[in-house]
Amino acid sequence: LALARYEITSRANRPKIATLREQVRTIDQDELLAPRPPFHRTLPLHGGIASDVQAFGYLDRALAELPARPWYYLRQDLYLNTNDAPFLTMHWKHALTAIRLLDLIPASGTVITKG
Repeated sequence: LALARYEITSRANRPKIATLREQVRTIDQDELLAPRPPFHRTLPLHGGIASDVQAFGYLDRALAELPARPWYYLRQDLYLNTNDAPFLTMHWKHALTAIRLLDLIPASGTVITKG
């Protein structure tokens, strides 16, 4: 498992940020894997903080025995409240033995800080 923790603060005088919405789509995948439908979820923010658990691995033992491990390449867009434009786009590679964050693309006005 991998845990993503988001701490959201507004630097402008805007309405309170109450929710973090995510949309995850498959960009590419190993030919051995079935297509995955887009995934949508809304996470409530508590004190400006939300957490998201990223799970990886497959239960199919036949896939685990293959020399080349199957994988999914995913795009995750994050939105604040009901905004139509994402404030952050991430690319992930989910595989049998690992999950990797490959890219973070902040929208204009978004600042990423290490915590």
